[in-house]
Amino acid sequence: MKRFFSIFLIAIMMLTLAVGCNDPSDPVSETRQTNLTETDIQKSSNVPTENQDGGQFITHYQTIFEGSQQAGKQEELSRIKAKARYQFGFSISNRDEFLSALETAATSECMDLGVKMVVVSANNNMDTQLEHIRTFVDQDCDGIIVNLVDTSQAMQVMEVAAEIPVVFVNRIPELSLQEGKSCYVGSDETESGRFQGEFLAEYFKSRERTEINVVMLTGSAGVKNTMIRTEGAKIALENAGINATYVFEDSGQWERDRAEWKMESFLATKTEFDCVICNNDEMAVGAIKAMTNAGLNPQTIPVVGIDATPVALKAMERGQLSFTVFQNPHSQGINCVRAATAFANGETIGTVVHIPFEPVTLSNYKDYM
Repeated sequence: MKRFFSIFLIAIMMLTLAVGCNDPSDPVSETRQTNLTETDIQKSSNVPTENQDGGQFITHYQTIFEGSQQAGKQEELSRIKAKARYQFGFSISNRDEFLSALETAATSECMDLGVKMVVVSANNNMDTQLEHIRTFVDQDCDGIIVNLVDTSQAMQVMEVAAEIPVVFVNRIPELSLQEGKSCYVGSDETESGRFQGEFLAEYFKSRERTEINVVMLTGSAGVKNTMIRTEGAKIALENAGINATYVFEDSGQWERDRAEWKMESFLATKTEFDCVICNNDEMAVGAIKAMTNAGLNPQTIPVVGIDATPVALKAMERGQLSFTVFQNPHSQGINCVRAATAFANGETIGTVVHIPFEPVTLSNYKDYM
C-alpha cells in the first residue's frame, strides 16, 4: 500500500540555505508560509497561449518529453551507493502537501545514502530560486535538485549552475536535457489531465449528457504542468464527444486557500455548473470547501483533482472528491536524490526517470491511503 512519509521528518532533517552545502552544522527547520501572496510569474514567449489551439500545448510538451528520451528513458532508479559523502542543494518551488511529501522522501533517502542536502523553498519566486542556485554553486555542492517555479526558466538555471549537474524533479524543464549534465525525474503530464477528462466523459455519458458547464481551477502561470494538465482534460472531453463550456477558468496557483477564495467568488455569480476540474488536489479540496459552505453537494457536482494526497483521499472517502490521479511523491523524492548521486558518482543514467501516474476512483482509493 502506498503511503506518504510523515511530514514531521521535514522538521528533523531541514537545513537552511545559510548552513551551506559544506557546513555540517545542526539542521534548522523552516516554517511553512500559509498567507496568500500574489506571485509575479511571466509566461515565456515560446509557450503557446490559451487562445491558441489546445493541441499545441500537448504537442509542445511531447516534443520536450520525447526529445529527452532520445538519450534514454527509464523507470525508477535502482538503489545506489554514494562513493563519497556528497552534498546537494535542493530548491523547491513551494511547500504544499504534495511537495512537502516529496521533500520528506528525498531527505529520508539522503539519510539512507549517507549524503547531505540543503533544502530551501523559493516561495514561488523565480528570482529567489535562481539565487538559491547561485548559493549552491558558491558552496561547491556536488549536485543540484530543482523543483522549478517557472519551467520556461530552466535554461537560466542550467547557466547559473555552470558545471554542476542538475536534476529537475516534478516539473519538466523547457530545454533539451543532456546526458550526464541534466535529467528530469517525474511523470508524463500528458496522462494526468487526460485521465480527468476521460473520467468525466464517462460520468456524464452514463447520465446521457454531452453538454456540460465546467469550472476549471488551474495551477501557476509559467509552469508547463499547468498548461498540459488543463489542455489534456479539455482535449479528452472533446475527443469523447462532450461539448464543454468553461463558465469559469482561473488560477488557484496550486493553493487550497486561494482556490477556495476563487471558487467563492465564482459561486457568488450564481452561474450554473456541472463539474469542477482542478490541476491538483489542494485546489480541489479548497473548491469542495467553498461548495459545501455554499450548500452545494460535491456528490452531485463532481470535483476532480490530481496527486491523491492524504487529505484528498479523506475527501474521497467522504464522497466529496469524485476522482484524482496518483502522482507518487515518494518515488519522485527518492529518485531525484538517486539521480543526483549517480551524477556525482560519474555514472550514466537516462535523461528521463519516469514515474507513472495512476487513476484513483471510488473503487480503488483505499489502496492509496
